Order: sequence, then structure tokens, then C-alpha cells
Amino acid sequence: MKKITSGVVVFSFILLCFGAASAQRLFKDRKFYGPVPLRSISLSFGFIDGPEAMALTDHLDQWASQRGGYNPFGEIGTSPYMKAGFEHFLAPQIFFTAAANFSYFNLEAGGFYVSRTEPPLALDMNRKLSIYLFSLDLGLKYYMTKQDVKKLVPYFGGGFSAAVPVVDLETELYNEGVPYSGSGESLSETSLEEGMHAEIGLIYFITNRQSASFEARYQMAQSKFEIHDANFDLRYKGITLALTITRHF
Repeated sequence: MKKITSGVVVFSFILLCFGAASAQRLFKDRKFYGPVPLRSISLSFGFIDGPEAMALTDHLDQWASQRGGYNPFGEIGTSPYMKAGFEHFLAPQIFFTAAANFSYFNLEAGGFYVSRTEPPLALDMNRKLSIYLFSLDLGLKYYMTKQDVKKLVPYFGGGFSAAVPVVDLETELYNEGVPYSGSGESLSETSLEEGMHAEIGLIYFITNRQSASFEARYQMAQSKFEIHDANFDLRYKGITLALTITRHF
């Protein structure tokens, strides 16, 4: 009888301990976020590679060579890129997109040439080519699966672009260390150019209000730069890779 009583007491104690343990939540309740809103704004930071100005830089080197000197430039390297974007729902998984883009390109080269003046002067030269490229994108984006929280969604899109390149060529000339003024060697030009863009990426919805994505974007645009009574192509086609933070509302 004592064994049965002891067993009942032990069994009851185990049940009470189990009940107390089960009453304590081992995991937090999963938060319900609700659907992802159908509008968003985003900010992207990354890099662009591909734009080139070889037609212009080759000419500047040849121009100096014809005057007994040289002015060799390298190629435009990987450059910084930034984008601010907006999306608005049009149809299931299809969104209208608008974005303002900015990228900066820079080239520098030293050299010298002999001026065609009387008397001729040996001139040391430093040139700096700076390109500030602004562009506005309008297009469509397609999400390959439904947007949902805690979900990784691939997407692609594209459309038209309006590019505004601001191109500055600064030239510093020196004759035996003394600054020299060379007419027409420092120029600045701005123009409005048409273009196109395409993009593909992966977006992860952290909540229904915030998401993060990784995107690859291809752009096509170009402009002209006039110097020494001739026009030279500047090509801005290239690929951007960027990380994006998005706020949905």
C-alpha cells in the first residue's frame, strides 16, 4: 500500500512539474506581419563597371604626340553608384518603377607637349577628366513569386532612361614650373541623352515593411564631347552591382 501511495505521489509530482514546464513558453509566438504593402521607396549603394571614354583619351594622347609629347590615359575603373527608387503596384507581381541614379567616373593623366607659338614653349601638362552621370529610369518590374514575409523572391525588369552627363576636362599647364594658360584645353559640357536599362535581382522581405535585396543592373547610354574642333563618343554602358534597402508603405 505504501508503494502504491508513494507511486501515486511521485506520479502526481511528475505531472505537476510537466504541467509547470509546459506552461512556460519555450519559444516566442511568431509575429504576424500582414501583407506586404503595394508601394515602396528604396536606396541602393554599389559599383558600376564598363563605361569608357577611349575615343576622347586616345585623341588627347595623339594630339600631344603630334606636338612632340605624350598624354597617356588609362581606362575608367570600377566606380561608385547610387540609386533612389520608387515602386507602385499595377497588377499581380507587376510593378511600375521609377528611379534616380548617380555615378561618378574619373581619369587623370600627366604629360607634356611643345606649343605651336612663337617662340615654341615646352609645356608640362596635367589633365583630369571627371564625369558626373545622372539618370532617370522609368520601367516595369516583375516579381517571379508572390511577395511575402520571410521569403526570398527573384525579380527582373527594365525600361527607358534619360541620362544627364556632366563632363569636365580640367587641364593645368606649366612652362618651367610657371602656370601657363592654354585656350580651349579646359572644357565642361552637359547634355540630355536617351538610354535603356535592364535589371535582375533577389529581394528578401524581413518584415512587411522592410526588405533587403541584391541587384545587377545593365545600362546603355552615351554622349559626345567636343574638343579641338571634333566630337568624341563617351559610352556609359555598363553593369552595376548594388545592395538595396527598401521601405514598403
